[in-house]
Amino acid sequence: MLVIKCYRRCVISFGRLPFALSNEQEEKELTINEGIEFGKLVNYDKIISDFCYNQWRDDHKMVLHCIEEQKDALSKLNEGKPNDIDEADFIKIRQDAELEYPNDFCMQLFCQEEQINALRKLKKIFGNKK
Repeated sequence: MLVIKCYRRCVISFGRLPFALSNEQEEKELTINEGIEFGKLVNYDKIISDFCYNQWRDDHKMVLHCIEEQKDALSKLNEGKPNDIDEADFIKIRQDAELEYPNDFCMQLFCQEEQINALRKLKKIFGNKK
């Protein structure tokens, strides 16, 4: 089974691979480690490790912490669009966050959550009018 979720970044998830996985965590990591972005294979592990090593250099504890945080953020980003947000609004929010922080998934997630929360508050005040 091949599952592809797309919003500018597409993530490929292979249901059962030819070899046995020991637990769901390994399967989840396979889902977020590689993907397709604009038709090319992307290695998210390399993007994350490069980003974290550039930030923290020889502070191995902080590099590890950074990698864990970035993978967690990427996993949350891959959950996709909330049900109460319009597709066009979500794509614009996602694209803006990716353009501002192309290799920092934590900041992409933070910006996306801030914009979505603001949009929800505006909808409460003004309804669905723009």
